[in-house]
Amino acid sequence: MGESIMARRYRAKLAAERLESQLATDADARATLDAWHRDWLDRRRAAARLGIAERTLKAWQLARRGPAPVKFGECRQSRVAWRSSDIDAFLADPAAFERAKLAAVGGTSQESTAFG
Repeated sequence: MGESIMARRYRAKLAAERLESQLATDADARATLDAWHRDWLDRRRAAARLGIAERTLKAWQLARRGPAPVKFGECRQSRVAWRSSDIDAFLADPAAFERAKLAAVGGTSQESTAFG
């Protein structure tokens, strides 16, 4: 026994509505993701914006130098990101940028080692 024409049309209509709904949801998700990428920078993009290496940004993060990251979660390996506005504010303060650049990985700066 085959499916009636009405049943096939109804199933096709439901499938089209589901697809249309999914496309709308995907568009909303893409818009949200685009906004997130505009407002937040991962380590790679933040380092590029600052003009430094990723490992330098990681060292700054561990030494609590430079722009402060935001941690998403409680876990030790939770994702971190930097606000674009925080990066821009940090870049606008040349003295802070130079202090962070001069900081050594161990938490001492070249200024302190030069005097003693």
